[in-house]
Amino acid sequence: MKDMQSLNFLSSRRGALVRGATALAAIAVTVIGAPAAQAADAKKKAKAAKEDFFFQEEPGENGKRCETCVNFEPTVADKGTCALLEGEVCKNCYCQGWTDKKTGKKANT
Repeated sequence: MKDMQSLNFLSSRRGALVRGATALAAIAVTVIGAPAAQAADAKKKAKAAKEDFFFQEEPGENGKRCETCVNFEPTVADKGTCALLEGEVCKNCYCQGWTDKKTGKKANT
């Protein structure tokens, strides 16, 4: 009888150790994986500097301007934001990321 009790004690202790080790491993994966996921998310949402897209304060060839670009979101008066570029842009500006609203798809943000 005593042997049976000690066997139950050992098996329950072994089970507890296995469950504890599994929990610690899950915590470690979560702690290590979280910053990587956040970095990937931040990279996906990052916008480029205006210089990277050769931003200019005047319309481009054939009258291309931010106001007619799929990535432009108007905010106030003649200003707005761009899905590609950092900061505010004016509706009469232009960059090489210009995509026609009629045919293009908005950049993923």
